[in-house]
Amino acid sequence: MNLRFTILAAGLMCSGVGLAQTSVPCGRATNIYTILRPSQNQVYADQASKSIIFIHRQDVSQSGEPATNSGVLLYSVSDNFGSSFTQNVSRLNPAYTRAARYPQIALYNGNDGVSFNNTSTIWSAPTLKPGNAGWDGHVGGALASVTNNPNSTENYGFQNQNSGLPGGLSQRPGTTEYFMVETPLKNDTLQADSIYVYKGIFDPSATDIAWSRTHVLTANTNKTYDGVGRQMQPNLAFSPDGQTAWIGALGDLVGGNDSVYSPILYKSTDGGQTWGAAVEVQLTSLPIIMDSLQSLLYLTQNGDTAYVSAPTTTFDFDITVDNGGNPHFFCTVGAGEVRSLQGVAQGNGKVYSVYPFYTPMMIDITSLDGGNTWTAEYISPLLTFRTDIPVNVSIDAYPQTSRNADGSLVFFSWTDTDTLLVGSTIDNTSPNLRVAGLRISDRFKTCFRRIEGVINDDLVLAPSMAPYVISDNNNTRHTLPIVSARLISDSDNPVEFHYLGNVARLCNEDFVDPNLGIDYRYSFDGICYNWQWDVCEPSSSIENEEEGQLDVNLYPNPVVQTATVDLSSFNGQPVSAQVFNNLGQMVLDLGEVTGSSLILNAQNFNSGIYMLTLRSANKNESVRFLIQQ
Repeated sequence: MNLRFTILAAGLMCSGVGLAQTSVPCGRATNIYTILRPSQNQVYADQASKSIIFIHRQDVSQSGEPATNSGVLLYSVSDNFGSSFTQNVSRLNPAYTRAARYPQIALYNGNDGVSFNNTSTIWSAPTLKPGNAGWDGHVGGALASVTNNPNSTENYGFQNQNSGLPGGLSQRPGTTEYFMVETPLKNDTLQADSIYVYKGIFDPSATDIAWSRTHVLTANTNKTYDGVGRQMQPNLAFSPDGQTAWIGALGDLVGGNDSVYSPILYKSTDGGQTWGAAVEVQLTSLPIIMDSLQSLLYLTQNGDTAYVSAPTTTFDFDITVDNGGNPHFFCTVGAGEVRSLQGVAQGNGKVYSVYPFYTPMMIDITSLDGGNTWTAEYISPLLTFRTDIPVNVSIDAYPQTSRNADGSLVFFSWTDTDTLLVGSTIDNTSPNLRVAGLRISDRFKTCFRRIEGVINDDLVLAPSMAPYVISDNNNTRHTLPIVSARLISDSDNPVEFHYLGNVARLCNEDFVDPNLGIDYRYSFDGICYNWQWDVCEPSSSIENEEEGQLDVNLYPNPVVQTATVDLSSFNGQPVSAQVFNNLGQMVLDLGEVTGSSLILNAQNFNSGIYMLTLRSANKNESVRFLIQQ
């Protein structure tokens, strides 16, 4: 297999460190609460129009308005793939009949217009009762997309109808239909036996959207623990052809593993017109989860030897659907119960909680056959668990998932603390952004990558990723459109938002065959922790990605004794050549070479993955290769 890849002239080999541009400011809000729900789609990216849009509440300290106006909604937009943003474009709900919270946004580009001004913007948010006395109803609307002075419709509805906090705002691809889902609230109490499905029909001629509640999906939730059913954080996504849709939630149904959270899924095969019954995925039936959780024994505070006896998801997830119509339910999985070898439950036993000391991990729960059977992809270990920020706000790993336009690639993001740098801790005290990817056709995965060099590098909070990534014209380099919050002081005071997509990138060459011996479960000893990354930095911008692209070939790959390196792209210029191992250590310096090719002698190397770097006066290229002895 050829693991060849390219670095552009503006690029640099490094472990995820960004180059010319890192994070880009994209708005402010009165506090962090506007972005705390992973099921919200607050960021949207549209490839054709080069647009990235982010919706948020306003910062009243900037507008000079009273604190009661913090529910006014604004958006920030980039029409150049995230290079810069027009910030705090106001305002979507000027009538302000009720305060809005937790907003969502999407774009309509029915004619594949080539600029943001060719699109329309769709938005929605839950609202508070007058006097902010609890949740009731929604507000939403649409407008012709502009970068200043928007004139949006502002429609209030679903009041006194047990409405909740909608999530998963999604366009059914190729149509004017939009969907979102929520768990009902009655007097601010979740009604967990039901999920409401909403459908909006966008009218391009009137630039408005009409929403209706189309389905009430019911499930038999388990109430044996405390009399309360559990089904929360519903989210929704469509397949690329718009025919298959999946709704996901976290909960516990009768007949499954009791008193722990599991994935619950509903499927539609007709574009959301009808929905199947709820299915609970049994985590205990997935070998990768049980093998990973039970691969270690633990010594408890009482001196007992213990093991993880029951898995649980934690309290957040995200969902996307690939080109085969299969869902990808991305979440943290950890210990829902721990028992001693004598069978005694530790702590409080199974109580819809997670024991963070016991090897949590980031898992993609998915299917290969449309949901008839279930499997799991191990994406990354999770070294830490929860970020507590003042005042009284906790954020877990904040899992997010996305896909490319044709659904052939699925991407993941989350936060974690590097315990090698910070020290031993179970708390996510210095959350960094992590990303990874999965290729559907061959199940190749990338190693998890830590994104560095952003303004809030060690306190990336609530990084919200758009439902679709931005890919270059060859579908080889992929930008993950992510916006995160940056505290100015604490959670109750104004926060800044920053776009991180300029450094959150993955390349097709980063997808690696697991059969090469890469173990994704280990961060300290395995190759994933030390992987040498191509930062995928374009020479100028995505639309010009073909300009300046370099290429080099090394063959055969894998290498047994010797390999030939094609240097013809350097046009006879002197080239400095060095070989690095997977720890980033230089193991061979070939000095300066000339000519059309180079013979690399690998007979004295140990088996493993290496990197050959080639540098001339105006070009840098790198080739990853495998040595098999």
